[in-house]
Amino acid sequence: MSKTAGGLRLLHSLHVNASLKLITMISPSFLQRLQELHLQENTMEALDEQALVGLSSLALLDLSRNNLRTLSPATLRPLISLQVLRITDNPWRCDCALHWLRGWINEEGQRLLSSAERRLLCAEPPRLSHLSLVEVPANSLVCIPPAVQLEPSHLTVRLGESLRVSCQASGYPQPQVTWRKASHGKAQLDNFGPDTGSGMLFLSNVTVAHAGRYECEAWNPGGVARVTFHLSVNMSSSSSSSAVWPRDVSQEPIYELESMDFNALGTATQTAIAVGISLLALTALLLLCMIYSRHRQRQKEEGGGYGPSKEESILYVNDYSDGPTTFAQLEEYRDERGHEMYVLNRAKPVLPPPPLGPSTGPVR
Repeated sequence: MSKTAGGLRLLHSLHVNASLKLITMISPSFLQRLQELHLQENTMEALDEQALVGLSSLALLDLSRNNLRTLSPATLRPLISLQVLRITDNPWRCDCALHWLRGWINEEGQRLLSSAERRLLCAEPPRLSHLSLVEVPANSLVCIPPAVQLEPSHLTVRLGESLRVSCQASGYPQPQVTWRKASHGKAQLDNFGPDTGSGMLFLSNVTVAHAGRYECEAWNPGGVARVTFHLSVNMSSSSSSSAVWPRDVSQEPIYELESMDFNALGTATQTAIAVGISLLALTALLLLCMIYSRHRQRQKEEGGGYGPSKEESILYVNDYSDGPTTFAQLEEYRDERGHEMYVLNRAKPVLPPPPLGPSTGPVR
């Protein structure tokens, strides 16, 4: 073992063709003299920020021809002796996370990268694809912060049941979703096996210990978004039994789909529902009758053979604007159709003239 350790301390060049785990398994003190690290063509999709810690003597790092989409500045920070960096032929995602790399290439990267290495091509987003990172305007390297939608936000389950809760996150780049259970005011990762790929929280064989507040967290380089889910556990299968409720959660009954039974409702509630349904049916019937009546009336008016004509249906009202009238001014009249009506004759006096009698002389 001592010979192996001594050999590692003298190691100057290392080619890794399978996995970066080999480096993480070796103590950093054994790699202090490592000068060349070749990690090309390893299909790596990410490089941890702590993966290269301790490689203070590293002069050459080859990360070309992998599947790297982004690179953190913290990853290169321990490489104080770095002289050559190869990072071409990776599908770089040109967003806010590579804003630092664009500036670094134009400054310190001038001595570490060749002219070809400085032309890092963007693979995404589509509007920037096939453009060189240094050619992209700084204000075009953007990220969309996460937005989280949780459905449902409250749930009650019985002992021994299982549940799935969906936490959907949107943003650019696609956020990473994790679930945590809050404990004593702090969000701590619990051993309940969340599916971080799909944003699903899955709990099987639920116990009282599962009751409480859970937190769904979505993260991307643009920011972090969190939303809370409350879980209560029913102590038995009886509908009247008590439930274990998390703190700050309303204790009103929670009804689930396909669990409502009409017969389980009270008599007053059943009566109110029946009366409401009857009133709705009666209202609908009256509306149908009204619509039918108006339709029949419109047909009669348009047909012309039924009912009075439009002209005959007009009611003329004397508003006395041209003086008072009396029945003495009414004259019977029949129009050309023989309809009887009365017409005011203004030529007639309002009051009949006084009768003529024998003249009388003055009374003496």
